[in-house]
Amino acid sequence: MKKIKLLLLEGCQRCQRLKEELGKNYIHYEYEVCKSDTEICDSIENLINCSNYPIVLKMINNTFIEEIAFITDVYEDIGKTLQINNKIRGKAFHSIDKLIEYIINN
Repeated sequence: MKKIKLLLLEGCQRCQRLKEELGKNYIHYEYEVCKSDTEICDSIENLINCSNYPIVLKMINNTFIEEIAFITDVYEDIGKTLQINNKIRGKAFHSIDKLIEYIINN
């Protein structure tokens, strides 16, 4: 079974909203609060070339990421499925509403 892992920032309103909406829709998730010393968060930011939060990881298991969904500032990436590397897909959205809708429906 695939897992959802959220990368969040403390005090982030979009992050809190995502958690609330997933809870309302009975979608189980794990999360990690990113701080300046969190290696996974830095690695994912570098991989997607974006530092907006929240970031959603769809995991095949505890080790392998299948897809990264995130909010982007790059207009050309919005709505596209990006091939981040040979194994990971990315899905970029322009708003928290679109990100939430995608996670709930996929």
